[in-house]
Amino acid sequence: LFAHLTFTHMFFPQYWSGINGSLWTMSLEMQLYIVFPLVVFAVAKWGMRAIIWAVVVSLVWHIAVGILVPDTFPERFLWTANGIGRLLQLCAGIAAAILVFRAPTQLTKRSIALIALAAAAGLAAALTPALSSPFLPVRAIGLGVFFFGLIVLVMRIPSLDKAFAWTPLSF
Repeated sequence: LFAHLTFTHMFFPQYWSGINGSLWTMSLEMQLYIVFPLVVFAVAKWGMRAIIWAVVVSLVWHIAVGILVPDTFPERFLWTANGIGRLLQLCAGIAAAILVFRAPTQLTKRSIALIALAAAAGLAAALTPALSSPFLPVRAIGLGVFFFGLIVLVMRIPSLDKAFAWTPLSF
């Protein structure tokens, strides 16, 4: 009960899904609520270098977990599904927000094509089982790149924005 009340249940394999299996994410969410303002502050102070360093920290974390933690479930999963392990996706979202709100209002056709290509490549990498690795989070990187591209394209291309705002799709 104490582990769940303090949102530290993710650090204990015997408790991570104890009350309700889907509530394991609450621990991760609380960690991200702490990490997010720290990363935003770092970006405000040091710019995109902060994003790069945060991604490096997350990659080093994943490599260390791949080397040091046995490939058993849920142990390896819990070591990578925490705030440091999910820092890659958090940074992809922050980088997308920076690009959307700091870049010129109009993207060139070439930059749109490159972003769309990167998003497609990210999704392909995330969904290709042959690319999975115990040391490098290919799926996390791929999904981060995919959603980065999707966010930027939807926010910058009015027709895509309208398509994603279509009621049946948004439902």
